[in-house]
Amino acid sequence: MTFGAPVASSVVEEKATRIVEILLSAIPARALLAGKVLGNTVIAMSQILLLVVAVAIGLIATGKRMCSQPSAPRYCGSPRSSCSASF
Repeated sequence: MTFGAPVASSVVEEKATRIVEILLSAIPARALLAGKVLGNTVIAMSQILLLVVAVAIGLIATGKRMCSQPSAPRYCGSPRSSCSASF
């Protein structure tokens, strides 16, 4: 949803520089729009994937794990703890 702004800004930029007129004379408008949407979707998904990988590497490097219990945070290792992850 937040990745729609780059598509909109590129459309405005193309209109301002009249590049779209040259592009539309060479390819159909639907192909141009589909390429924009597909390209920006691929970029957005790769950014999200990169962020997930960075978080995973950070968690592995620090030896932290996320507790699978949705309840209030507990210290793992205490006698009444039901969390199996170590902090």
